[in-house]
Amino acid sequence: MLFLIIVFVSIMSVSAADAGNSSNSNFHKIQIDSNTQNTIDNNTNYYKSNDNLNKNDNNNLKNQYTKQEKNENNTYTKNNNLEDKDVYNTLNNVENYDINSNLNNSETITNMVSNSSNKDNISIDLPNYSAYAGKVIIINATIKTKNGTPLNLAKAAFKVNGNTKAHLNVTNGKLIYAFKIPQWSAKKYNLTLVVGETKTTNSLSKNSTLTLYKLNTTINTPYLTFSQKDKVSYVNATIKDQLNRTVYTGNTSIKINGITIGHYNTSNGIINFNFTQTNKLGTQNLTIIYGENTFFNSAISQTKIRIINTTIHTYTYSQILEAANRVKNFKDKNKRLPTWVVINNNDVTMVDFLYLMCQSLHSNDSLSEGNFGRPSVVKENIITGNIYKDEYLNLSKEISQYISNYGVAQGYIKTSLGTLMLNSTIDGFSRALAYTYNHNGVLPNYISYNQSTYPITTNTTGNTTTNTTDPYLLPTYNCQSNDAVIISLSKNLTKGCTSVLSKATNIFNYVRDYIKYDQYENTRYGAVKTLSRKLGNCCDQAHLLVALLRAANIRAGYAHAECQFNSGIKGHVWAKIYLNNEWVDADPTSRYNSIGNTKSNTIISWRIKLTSEILF
Repeated sequence: MLFLIIVFVSIMSVSAADAGNSSNSNFHKIQIDSNTQNTIDNNTNYYKSNDNLNKNDNNNLKNQYTKQEKNENNTYTKNNNLEDKDVYNTLNNVENYDINSNLNNSETITNMVSNSSNKDNISIDLPNYSAYAGKVIIINATIKTKNGTPLNLAKAAFKVNGNTKAHLNVTNGKLIYAFKIPQWSAKKYNLTLVVGETKTTNSLSKNSTLTLYKLNTTINTPYLTFSQKDKVSYVNATIKDQLNRTVYTGNTSIKINGITIGHYNTSNGIINFNFTQTNKLGTQNLTIIYGENTFFNSAISQTKIRIINTTIHTYTYSQILEAANRVKNFKDKNKRLPTWVVINNNDVTMVDFLYLMCQSLHSNDSLSEGNFGRPSVVKENIITGNIYKDEYLNLSKEISQYISNYGVAQGYIKTSLGTLMLNSTIDGFSRALAYTYNHNGVLPNYISYNQSTYPITTNTTGNTTTNTTDPYLLPTYNCQSNDAVIISLSKNLTKGCTSVLSKATNIFNYVRDYIKYDQYENTRYGAVKTLSRKLGNCCDQAHLLVALLRAANIRAGYAHAECQFNSGIKGHVWAKIYLNNEWVDADPTSRYNSIGNTKSNTIISWRIKLTSEILF
């Protein structure tokens, strides 16, 4: 015990002497041998005591590594694990230390505070990101010290909404990480990059934002679906996102002429919906709607379904080519087209065969006939020359779509050589596919024609001559321009008018002034019922206006766009009128509007600039 007292007195003497030379007399200074190691780890300091202070073999002052514990004042307290309570209580008044390193021959420990106070702060540049679920984004962060030096050899963690997604390394001030976004909902996510402490720098967290947008979608389905009345029919479609991947979730609804016939849930983007067809015969509007959800935007497909009362026959690509070769040979021998061509033991009319040929130029899939009708008006006036491949391929698309829409073939088509009538069109395409049949599937570079004319046939009613093959003059399912009530009103409104503009103005003003606006989506009533109700939304008012114009032999169509109204942005439909060799707007839904002058809204983005029929 006497030995301990002597040692303690010696220590206190050294302490008192050193304290007199210190700027802070509350701190104890200790000389440590230059071989002593000073280690700092996570705000905890370890050091080895000088042997001059630890000559007591009774473990009162142990010659071991001792731990510095951080107290609430952000200083460090030495814990020597002393066994002698008297000695510990005596030393307790001088337990706060600072580290001041001198790495020449010795280290002097003075004024100990948190080890982070001697380290540089860092900065992190982490941008915001916008993307879609499933996409790979490149996380590109820049990390520098306070003097702008790139940070090197630091550890980092990348987090999304607080959940660690990757442990990464910082090299030369850069952190680059390719992060594939899971199939997450479209919303905002918090990104966090945590860069750990190094020997010379403090740690730091940086936040930014990842905004996930919904993916746009498209519905891929045949433009014309065939169905036999009172038999089980099928609607097939594939729904893909804008990255050309099939969607993995979603609900769809299927409508015929605006009436829902069923719903279909898809988990793989494939629709294979079956139903019993009870609608009337002919070509009907088929609508497939994919509903918006947390991952994908909605999509709508507006096509046609052809309902016939006979068995639906399907033919292969090779069968169509072989039949074209026989039609070409028949024409060469007999100088005329056959009435029909036999394919797979079925009699196929020339109009149906034209549809099959036009479709086969763009698809090797099996194709069906549809009991299509012949036109009542044909004409021809062409010069000698060639219709080259690009042109006849485009013509084939126009022909097949027209037949799909209206259930009849065009009496004539306009080409670079002039006006080509139906039989000449069938002849030309049969010669093209016969060439393909005999040349291993290769299409000819052109189709040749000789000069030809054919008298024009028209349908005349009273003093009005109507070209019944112009889609902008034809009636449709919702634009009943051939209805007796529509025709009668159109005549009354245009009575005494001497110009197309005056006729169009009278018709437009009637719809604008006498048909009130009603808020609902898409077509609900069509032209005739809207006239009866004296009430309709933008679609039905457009149907009525277009029907009255067409009944007056004025070309009219539709436009569809996203528009800015005072109440916000909405989808909107209005009529287009062909006046003075140009299409002009005619929106009757506001009393402030007139032909060619729309004041009620402004166009934000187009969906359809001009069409002869809307299918929704």
